Amino acid sequence: MDKVTDREFWKSVIAQHDDEDWQESGYIACYHKNVAYLTNYYHCSCYGTFEALCGGGISDRFSEGIPSFIWSGTLKELVDMAKRGADPHMPSRVAKEADCDYKHLMEVYKQILEWYEDEYETV
Repeated sequence: MDKVTDREFWKSVIAQHDDEDWQESGYIACYHKNVAYLTNYYHCSCYGTFEALCGGGISDRFSEGIPSFIWSGTLKELVDMAKRGADPHMPSRVAKEADCDYKHLMEVYKQILEWYEDEYETV
């Protein structure tokens, strides 16, 4: 993803699920300028997900940045990964329950499929 404002970033989010506590751990998916993105993240409550993805740390607040993701591709590829329950670190592999943050990943995949159905398959 190119440099974006924090507002542009949050407008691009199509799915997110994490622990919702002081030690955030989860997955987030974005769709920006016809490219789909997916990543996991970890950070404490001292700073936000956008800052964490842009390389920030404790007490950082960014108005813009370049977020990093573990996977990017087409929307069709993202939907296919969601349907298969793929491991975004190795998309040819199906994620396993023993994988770190597996439940967050599966919830994000569920949200992606719901979003896709609402946006593209509703008549």
